[in-house]
Amino acid sequence: MYGNACKVTFDRKKLFLYVSEDHIIVEADGAPVFELTPHSSVEKLSRRGKPENWPAAQDRDDGDFAFSCAEKDGKRVFTWTGRSSNWKKKEYRLVCDAKGFNYYITVSGKGTVGKIGYFDGARAEQPGSRFNFCEYYVPNYNTASTEPNYRPSTVPAETYFELLVPPLYCYPFRTPGIRTWLGLGLLAKPGSYNFWQFDFAVQNSRFWLTTDMEGHAAVDGAWEAPYIRLTAGNDEFRVLEEYSQYHYDVGIAKPYEGVKQPRWWYGPIMCGWCEQSLVPIPADMPYLYGGQHSCGQYVYADIARRMEEERHLKPTFIIVDDKWQDFYGTAHPDPQRWPDMRAWVDQMHAKGIRVVLWFRLWGGEGLPEDETYTGLGVKGWNKDNDERYADPTNPRYQARLKEILHTLLSHDEGCMDCDGFKLDFAFWMGFGRKVQTYGGQSGVELLHTLFKQIYDGAKAEKPDALINASPCHPYFSDLFDQVRLHDCTGQNRDEVMDRRLRVYDIACPNHSVDTDSCFSGTRYSTMRYIRHSVEIGIPDMYQITDPRDFELTKADWDEIRKIWEDYTRKTDEEFKNA
Repeated sequence: MYGNACKVTFDRKKLFLYVSEDHIIVEADGAPVFELTPHSSVEKLSRRGKPENWPAAQDRDDGDFAFSCAEKDGKRVFTWTGRSSNWKKKEYRLVCDAKGFNYYITVSGKGTVGKIGYFDGARAEQPGSRFNFCEYYVPNYNTASTEPNYRPSTVPAETYFELLVPPLYCYPFRTPGIRTWLGLGLLAKPGSYNFWQFDFAVQNSRFWLTTDMEGHAAVDGAWEAPYIRLTAGNDEFRVLEEYSQYHYDVGIAKPYEGVKQPRWWYGPIMCGWCEQSLVPIPADMPYLYGGQHSCGQYVYADIARRMEEERHLKPTFIIVDDKWQDFYGTAHPDPQRWPDMRAWVDQMHAKGIRVVLWFRLWGGEGLPEDETYTGLGVKGWNKDNDERYADPTNPRYQARLKEILHTLLSHDEGCMDCDGFKLDFAFWMGFGRKVQTYGGQSGVELLHTLFKQIYDGAKAEKPDALINASPCHPYFSDLFDQVRLHDCTGQNRDEVMDRRLRVYDIACPNHSVDTDSCFSGTRYSTMRYIRHSVEIGIPDMYQITDPRDFELTKADWDEIRKIWEDYTRKTDEEFKNA
C-alpha cells in the first residue's frame, strides 16, 4: 500500500508508521492520519542592525538526502542527511519507541536561528504535509473564554498568553471514523526552552507546525532544535497525559512529590483584589483612591475585621493583592499605604491567619536600567514595545531579588514575616528578537529561571512559604505549590473551570488548587460556583461586600458560611488522619 516503506509497530494496537525517504505516514485504526514530509525549514537570521530588524533567510533543502534505517538501543532510527540553503549539513532523525516517536532536526554551520517549520517541506512549492484529521484541540484558556479550544482542521492556531503561562505545547488531533486521537507536541532539553510559540499552520489542505527561536539560538558547529513527540490516546486528554508524562519519564521535568504541604495551604482563602476597591475610604487617606491604589493597611485591616465580625468567615490565609508595593520592581511595602505591614501581619498571625502577598512577575518599575531588559509587549495586552522588565539572568537583579525575598518573608527584625506569594502577570514579559537578556535566555527558559529563583529563595527563607501560580507545563511542576485556576467571571461557568483544572492536573499533578472565584456575573452563577469550588479545590472569596449589579441574600451568606465551615471541618479531619 505504501510501496517500499518500512513498517513500525507500537504497543498501541492498530497504530503503525510507514517510513520511506519521501514520507512518514502515521496510520491509526486503518486511517492515514498524517502523511508527513521529513523535511523542515530552519530560518537563519543575519545579525545586522537592531535585533528586531535582523533580515531572515528562508531555508530550502538542496538535492537528495541520504536515507538510512538502523536499530539502536532497541529503537528504530530513521535518518535523512543532506544540506540546505542555510546550513552546510542538515539531519532529520525519527526515533521510534514503544509509545510513539521523536522527530529531531540538527543543523550544522554558523548562524542565528529564527523560525522553524516542522514538516513544512523546506523546499516544496506547496508547503506542508497532507492530513486526514478533521479537528484539533488547543489546551489553553483566556479569561473571557473567547478563544475556542476545538478548532476545525482548516483553521490555524497561534499560541497566546494570558492565564496558562506557559501552556502545554501539544495539539491532539481527531480523525473522523476512528477512535484514536493522535498528538504532536514540542519538547526541548532542559535549559533549551528559549521559545514561546508552538503554532499550527494550514494552507491548501496541508499543515505544518512552527516555533520561533527569535534569534536566541546561535549555531557554531552543530545545533539540535526543539523536537516533536508523537503521542496517542482514546481522547484529547489521554494524548495530553502521554505528552506530559513523557517529560517526567525522560527527566525533562521533575514531579511535584514528597513536598510537605501544611494544613494552612488548603484554606479557605480570602483574596482582597475585588474587596479592596469596595471598602469606604476616610477623607484623610486620599492616597487610597481605587483599584490597586486601594491596597493599603487600613483597607486590609477592615477586610479582616468584617470577615470575622459580619460574615463570620475564617480563612487560613489572606492574599494581599495588587499593589502593596512602592514599585513593582523594588517590591517593598509602600510606606504611605502600608505604614507598618509587619504589625498587621503579626496581628493576623495572632488570629491564626497567614498572609500571602500578590507578586508581579517581571516588574521593572523602580529598577535601574542595568537590571532590566526590554522586548515587544504581549500581543493583545501591552502596546508598549519599550517597557523594561526585570532580568532574572542579571546578577544585580538576582541579588536584589534575594534581598526582596528576605525582607518580605523573614521573621527577622525589620522584615515582614509574610508567608508566601501569589505569582501573577507571568505573561507580561518581553517578546521577540528585541529581547536581549544578560544571560542570553528568552521565552519559557527565562520564565523558568525566574520561577526557580523565587521558589528556591522563598523556601530558603521560610520552608513552608506557599508559592501560588499558574504555569500549565510539566517543566514548572516542581517550582510552585498551588495551582491558580484564574478568574471565574460572568462569561465563565463551572464547566470552564473544570476544563482548566483538568489540563492543570495533567500538566502538574499533586498540587493544591486555588479556585480563584471572583463574583461571577449573576447571583445564580456566583452561588453555583461557590458551591462547586469545594468539589474541585479550595474555596476562595474575593469580596465580602455585595456586588454592585446584584445582591446576595442573608440566606446566601449563611450558606457560604456553612460551605466554609463544612470544608474546614472536612479538611481538618483529612489532615488529622493523614
